[in-house]
Amino acid sequence: MKKRFSKALLLTTALYLLAGCGAANDPVPFPEPVYWPPVTAYRPDPSPNSPSPQDPDPTQTNNHENVAQPTPTPMPSPTPRPPANNTSTFVPPITANPFPTTFLSPYNAYGQLSRERASWGFVRNTEHQPPPAPGGRWGFDIRPFNAVHIGDISGQYVYLTFDLGYEYRFTPVILDTLKDKGITAAFFITGSYLIHNPELVQRMVAEGHIVANHGRHHHSNYRLTEEQLIFEINEVCRLFTELTGKNMPRFYRPPYGEYSAFSLYITNQLGWKTVFWSIAFVDWITTAQPGQDYVINHFQQNIHNGAIPLLHTVSQSNAEALPYVIDWLHDSGFTFKSLYDLP
Repeated sequence: MKKRFSKALLLTTALYLLAGCGAANDPVPFPEPVYWPPVTAYRPDPSPNSPSPQDPDPTQTNNHENVAQPTPTPMPSPTPRPPANNTSTFVPPITANPFPTTFLSPYNAYGQLSRERASWGFVRNTEHQPPPAPGGRWGFDIRPFNAVHIGDISGQYVYLTFDLGYEYRFTPVILDTLKDKGITAAFFITGSYLIHNPELVQRMVAEGHIVANHGRHHHSNYRLTEEQLIFEINEVCRLFTELTGKNMPRFYRPPYGEYSAFSLYITNQLGWKTVFWSIAFVDWITTAQPGQDYVINHFQQNIHNGAIPLLHTVSQSNAEALPYVIDWLHDSGFTFKSLYDLP
């Protein structure tokens, strides 16, 4: 049984490799033996118009693919106003080790990689320290699966990332700001976003940004079978290559931050680096925006060495605050880094 599923995975990977979307040349194997659980008979149709391989989860209120999105009222681009406090107050601390000494095992009682739901989260602190990875009784170590939540903590580095599931008129404003400030960022896009906003995706590529993978249908990875997860990842890659003629940068962010040891293993075997985050706040609710000052203050209070902020481009607050956040980070001694610079 194990041999049959291994052959199926190798065949699927080889087919996508021919399209520039398969596994990396030397994928890093997980060092312990893996006993494959049964795989369902579902085989997705690899076409852009194929149906979702899973019904939408009604409890997931920000499912970009399946929940009706708000229709924005036409209005001019927001004009940022000076923030209440744009004074540099950051003092670089001595950075503590953000990784616990003990972790849960990624395996279940049967020696298989666990498929149980894990949801990325962290506890903020007021000491400008990188938030620790979940460990001890709370989580397994994500690092052996080529997954990160922070970058290089040896210096004042920040890796700016955005998630995009649908367009809400503020992405061009954010791109204008980044161009004006000379900053490149990473944009994690869904297949739906790519299909409906090809001009913006092409602009991101042309202006030097990383366009990364956020899944075809924005499904929780831990719920998917092996074949479904392979489709969700590789289909976005195929659509990107079809649009741009380029291979997609091999960075992946699980929708909702939900994953399992099994899903991280498959993602790594396909050659993708999973990128979580270390700074985030509720910014994706278009009808309940936190405001420009909140965004600026959140960065001032939570910034740390090696930070990977997660922002959403549907946020008017982010669009208004971004110029001041960038200026404040520069004034505080931070250097903007690319995901290619991640450890």
